[in-house]
Formats: sequence, C-alpha cells, structure tokens
Amino acid sequence: MFFIGLPMPIKCQEKQQTMPDSVKAGFTTPSTPVANQTLIKVAMLVAQNDTDFGLARKNSALPNSGGAIPMALEQLWADEILPKSINFSIHWTYSQCNEANDFGKSYDYISKLGADAIIATSCIDVPPMLGHLAANFNIPMLSSLGQSKITVNYKTRIFNIQSSDTSTIVNGIRERARIVLLCFDDLKQIRTFALQLFDGGLNTKDYVYIMVDNDMYLSFNLTRLPFWVQSSNNSNTLDGRDADAEVIGRLTFWWHYDITLSTLSNQNYYGFFKRVIDRTGDWPFYCDQSNCTKVINGSLYSLLLYDAIYNYGMALNESFRQFGIRPEVYRNGTLLAQNNRKPFMGKK
Repeated sequence: MFFIGLPMPIKCQEKQQTMPDSVKAGFTTPSTPVANQTLIKVAMLVAQNDTDFGLARKNSALPNSGGAIPMALEQLWADEILPKSINFSIHWTYSQCNEANDFGKSYDYISKLGADAIIATSCIDVPPMLGHLAANFNIPMLSSLGQSKITVNYKTRIFNIQSSDTSTIVNGIRERARIVLLCFDDLKQIRTFALQLFDGGLNTKDYVYIMVDNDMYLSFNLTRLPFWVQSSNNSNTLDGRDADAEVIGRLTFWWHYDITLSTLSNQNYYGFFKRVIDRTGDWPFYCDQSNCTKVINGSLYSLLLYDAIYNYGMALNESFRQFGIRPEVYRNGTLLAQNNRKPFMGKK
C-alpha cells in the first residue's frame, strides 16, 4: 500500500475537480520511450537472500518474490485497468536493510534516473524513512507493509540474540508494554528470547506476546515442533529448559497467513507461488539459474508485493481517468494516494 500521508482536498460539486499540485517538477527521463507508449519508471530496493545483522531475509528476497511484479502488471493489462500503451521499466538494486544506504540509493533513483515511483524494501525500518523522501518529491512509494492505528511506545532491534543487551530490552518491555509484538526469523532466536523473557519475570498473564509467522509450514501442510522444544534445528546443546520456554509459548498468539481455507484457494496459491519462481527468470529481473533454481516456492511476501503493484495500477487508472495520461499525473503522489482507496480482491 502507499505510505504517503497527504491530506485529501474537499471536493465541491459546484466546482471542476482540480489535480493537486506537485511538490517538485518532474525530471527529464534519460531514455526515449517506445513509440506511442508512456514509460513509467519504477525503482525497487530488493532485500538480499542473505543475512542482515544475523537476521535472515529469505522471505522477501528476489528469487522467491520478484516474479510477482510482472504477474501483477500483466493482470492489470488483462483486466483492462491499465491500457497497453502504459509501459514500465523496473530499475532495481539490492538493499542491505541499512537506512542510510537505502536512503541514498532512493535519492539517486529519483534525482538521477527520474524514477516515477519507488518500491521500498521489506526491511522494517526503511519504508517509513523512504516515505518521507518520496513525499518530498511527491512521487508514490509502494510497500507491502500495512499501517495501523496502534500506538507503539517502545521499539527496538536485536542485533545479537546472545548479547547482554537483551536484558536491557527485556527491562524496557517490562517498564513500557504489556502487549509485545515479536518478529524473529528462526526457532532458535524465538526460544532464546523466550527464556530471557522468562528470566526477566515477564512470564505472567500480565503479558501477551504476538508472533508474526510468515513462513510456509502451515500453508503447505507441514509440521514442526513448538518453538520451546529443543531440537537439532534450534539448538546445539540441550539446556533442559523446555518447560520455562513453554510458559512464554502459552502466553503467545501466532499471527499466521492462512491460505488453506478451501481446496480451490489452496490450488490457486500453489500455482501462484510456482509462477512467481518461473517469472523471476524473465523480464524485468532475468534472475540466472544459479540463483533462482534453488528456490522451490514463492514466499508469502510475494502475495503482498503482487497486491501492492495491483493497487498501484488501480490508482493510476483512476488518476488517468480524471486527468489523462501524462507525467504530471503518474508522478503526482498526492493524487495517487487519494485514488488508491478502492477495495479489490487481492492475492492475500
């Protein structure tokens, strides 16, 4: 969805509708569009399929998510939401989930390339910051992340799950929160932190923990042990503290994307994930076989990326209907933010 928090003007029936002013003038595009076509440049920051400060980024990497972009664009053309005269060029680079680096790369895309839209990386801290940059130039920024009216009064990042810093984090939670959202990438990290919560006294019904499970186990009818049970997958040595970790587990709710509501939807999603992998090898990424053939299925992030692109296309459609197809329209983040509120049946 769009991360541009700009006010919506009041519409009066007696007056002709006017397009919001652009904050910055459009940049001259360096390449020549195909004849009779409008070329929209989309810049994208892609999380690498490696680790960032020890935290895996496997679910949002190029091989298992990138193919969702051309799939969504083709569906927009097939549904006649966007005319065939609208063409896209995708310019992308790897993101290391570093706020300073990603800010610099995005600024270069806007100022030097003349990007008309930015797709933010899936890293937690980067999209809000890039939203300010995009708002300054009044261009749309797309992200798979959602928005919420929940107040977050304590947020921190764990760089080393084994360090003494985690005791400070536990103390911060105790002083400021009772409902705690935890985001970890593997079972070992979850169990280790659960024991630290237990040792810190955050093991009573005064606390509620919510874990976002974005893996594919349940979606593909796979099973695994609860995170509090030690195994070769989550520990090198046994510590005999399964019961302590289970106490935290019993205070925890798991937020999981369920795509198994029916046999039909299950089959559709299996086909979708397979197509995501196949399409990553074609335009616009041309991911070579050495990097992309190792991935079996697309990730759940690919569903959200697909929906973000489709929603972007719907906003373009409404904006073009109102004011025509021209740079002042598709580069106008204020206008697109106003026109991206229509409901649609997405992939998630």
